[in-house]
Amino acid sequence: MYAGSLSGVYKAAYESGIPVRFVHQDHIGELLESGIRCLYLPMALVLSGRETEVFEEFVRRGGTLVSEACPGLYKTDGLLDQKSAALRRLFDVNHREIQGIRDFGPVNAVWEEDDSTITGSFYRQLITPGESARVAARFEDGEPAVAVRDLGTGRAVWIGTYPSCQYERDGGGDPGTRAFLTRFMEPGGYELIERIQISEAERGIVSRAPVVRLLETESGWAVMAVNHLPRPAWVDIHFKARDLEDIHLELKPEDGACRRMDRRREGL
Repeated sequence: MYAGSLSGVYKAAYESGIPVRFVHQDHIGELLESGIRCLYLPMALVLSGRETEVFEEFVRRGGTLVSEACPGLYKTDGLLDQKSAALRRLFDVNHREIQGIRDFGPVNAVWEEDDSTITGSFYRQLITPGESARVAARFEDGEPAVAVRDLGTGRAVWIGTYPSCQYERDGGGDPGTRAFLTRFMEPGGYELIERIQISEAERGIVSRAPVVRLLETESGWAVMAVNHLPRPAWVDIHFKARDLEDIHLELKPEDGACRRMDRRREGL
């Protein structure tokens, strides 16, 4: 279930052209200086006190923390956390109960802002929101499905089910769930990039799409793009800095390209 959740949220970002990196708990202390602005926790049932502390500081400094149901439900010793300390500290919601879905099938929720549908699976966690948490989506029976809390200069988002796992299970066929999984992410993936556009993605159990990565050198940057599709594709990269020209790359099937850029102004 955890592997499916991890694969599902990665697949949603990959198919949307959003660069992704992974942060392992062994290196959690590096998160605050990593430059990451959106961190997604797929099925994080176990959280240590140190992880919770770093996540809170990450949000206070302006980061967006998104977690699926039951974060920190268990302590690192395997015992149930009766007080749901991580849930309350990070998201200001109080745990009530966990409900299994019949046949571990899908469960739907509706985003209140635009009535778009979110589909999760396996379980749903019922909560009571605190004063600083606002309900952003609800399950079909009216129970909160997504809660958002503003903390410091960032925000913490709690999801009451497992949409990433459902996205993996159905082969990535639900565009609404894919849009939900990526709606909190940075569309450019990097501080330097405003957004990345790709021509298409081949969605399925094994998805294929163009990918972009930005590497920094002492004198500038190198944009790496690879087309995983078996047909031609294009990639548009739009930069935030005015003195960096946007890049359009046309890639042959299963081919790559590199474009180097020099620093053109002091401090960039």
